[in-house]
Amino acid sequence: MANNQSTNKDFLLGTIIGGVVGAATALLLAPKAGKELRADLNEQAAYVRLKTEQVKNSAVEKGQEFAQTAKVKTADLSHTISEQSSQVVDKVKNFKKADQHEDNLPPTSLEVLADEVESQSDGDFHQKLTEAQEALDEVESNINRP
Repeated sequence: MANNQSTNKDFLLGTIIGGVVGAATALLLAPKAGKELRADLNEQAAYVRLKTEQVKNSAVEKGQEFAQTAKVKTADLSHTISEQSSQVVDKVKNFKKADQHEDNLPPTSLEVLADEVESQSDGDFHQKLTEAQEALDEVESNINRP
């Protein structure tokens, strides 16, 4: 699918370049007065500038859409991960409480792991979310630059 899109884009680009080169050749080889030729060249240059501006605007718009989509998906993913990690921590805590009520044994490796997960999950998770948000903001600001 991606190869087909690349081929279509290459064909379209080749067609546009061929059209511009053909138009320039026709203008230069046509028997016209100097003023008429300059006017035609200026008209073609204006047309090329207009098309270039349209392509640039389209690329910026697509980039902004991509950045917004990435931002939304990252927020959704972080929310889902946060919920799931909270559920895991709660399950481990509940298991630890149930286990302590049954026996008054020294802490098991599962309890030690639960304490480590609880102590590390909030700080590391929020740090990673902050880093991801900063990276998305940087990409978005780079796209918005003229």
